[in-house]
Amino acid sequence: MFHRHGSKNAVVSIVVGILILALTGEAFIHAQDVSPPAGRYTGSKVLLQGQVTDTAGAALPGVVVEIWQADDAGNYNHPADSDPSALREDFQYFGAAVTDENGEYAFLTLKPAPYETRPAHIHFKVKSSETTLLTSQFYFAEDRADVERDAVSGGANDTLFLQTPADVDSDLADDGVRIARGNIVLDLNEGGPQSLTPTASQAEGPYYPVVDFSAYDNNLLSAAVDDDPVRPVHRAGEFPIGDDLTIAALREREITGSEITFEQTLANGVGYAQYIASYISEGNKIYGLLTVPFGDPPPGGFKAIVFNHGYIPPASYRTTERYVAYVSTLASHGFVVFKIDMRGHGNSEGEPTGSYFSPGYTIDAIAALKSLQTLDFVDPQGIGIWGHSMAGNLALRAMLVEPDIKAGVIWAGAVYSYDDFVKYRISDPSRPPAGSAPSPSRRRSRALIALYGEPDSTHPYWRAVSLTENIDYLQSPLQIHHAVNDTVVNIGYSIELSEVLTQHNKFFEFYQYGGGGHDIDSPYFEEAILRTVAFFKQHL
Repeated sequence: MFHRHGSKNAVVSIVVGILILALTGEAFIHAQDVSPPAGRYTGSKVLLQGQVTDTAGAALPGVVVEIWQADDAGNYNHPADSDPSALREDFQYFGAAVTDENGEYAFLTLKPAPYETRPAHIHFKVKSSETTLLTSQFYFAEDRADVERDAVSGGANDTLFLQTPADVDSDLADDGVRIARGNIVLDLNEGGPQSLTPTASQAEGPYYPVVDFSAYDNNLLSAAVDDDPVRPVHRAGEFPIGDDLTIAALREREITGSEITFEQTLANGVGYAQYIASYISEGNKIYGLLTVPFGDPPPGGFKAIVFNHGYIPPASYRTTERYVAYVSTLASHGFVVFKIDMRGHGNSEGEPTGSYFSPGYTIDAIAALKSLQTLDFVDPQGIGIWGHSMAGNLALRAMLVEPDIKAGVIWAGAVYSYDDFVKYRISDPSRPPAGSAPSPSRRRSRALIALYGEPDSTHPYWRAVSLTENIDYLQSPLQIHHAVNDTVVNIGYSIELSEVLTQHNKFFEFYQYGGGGHDIDSPYFEEAILRTVAFFKQHL
């Protein structure tokens, strides 16, 4: 419902020129749906989505958006139209959506064909409590000349076009989806002088459906009644600040590595050699501890692990310190282990921007994987990722972005939904105290929160960066470890992540330990690290 906006007798007008829908080329993958089932429309598709707001920009949640249209042969499902036998069995012809907490709606549909003298168009109606707030039509920009000649819309000054970039059609795959993003702005002026004088283009037309809209969903391309609702998709480039952190932007980004330089030979471990090595990530020289098993590599190469440390004050970080037992156990079991510094740590170049509010560390980890793939003794398709504490966030984000990560293990990880960050926070005494000079990471987080508010997955931005909201991209197995007495990162982070993984039918293992704290120390460490070794051996 509207809450504080308007009343049942509100007079409504549309702010002409505000509604601009841009069609862009982007594949749409339905959750849990990798191939269309029988009876589903498989031709050219459009994801029509937008936000309904008032003239002050306030979102209007709970309003109903109805659409009705012809199919790709120009036929309506209506008694006044053509032979019913000409109708498609795999197209719904009309649909209804209720705007969410952010006033957003979405429909999966197709571009209708023109018919008689009418250009292609989609009818829509916006309603609240059965009160019609607006009735109008969307047209397609490529048909502008035909629209101007149209007897219904040609003389109207409120014609609403769907703008189509010139490069869209050439970019679309046969089964691709064009995304239409538009915002419907309603003037709820409480009966003021700006009331709308309806024009012909705002009429319902002769084919307004003689059906109960409440019986229909927002996926016009499937007759299946048990489909999940179609949700708005937020694409790369949509957000003015922090867009680079969104899963969509990272998936579109080309992340490259480099050849690995062996900078220094260290003392051997038990069954493996150790080196200080470096690689390039986004122009920064990143150092790391690299272990290589003795002996000839097996057919295809050694399996490898990109090892990502938790929070350590960047200025005091040293490549060869910390996580010694973790690395030595993995290395002694035959893995190549690359424990990377991350940018801005120790002698590594770049700014230490943190993991939760910047993509930098995630990019460093993926670039490390790409760099490992250049080594002739490493299996390029046998590389996993390990992350502790803040790097749990990094590891899972990397797995959503990079398909060459074949398995992941997280110890005491944090911040997956971003709602969980508000709920649990982090209690790390090694972090700079409040009142100290803000770090690059803190400056970044403050800027995002100032613009988008505290993390809240009902907000489009936080939903776009949320790992759990994008968990359908996870394709590789995941193992999670957490101690119940962790005083730094609440085990609730891992419990809630496991619930999401279960809901989405993802393959994962979750182990809880009765003690061991944040690092899962002995006597629990030995069991946890051997489970980690076994998991990587099974899945790499």
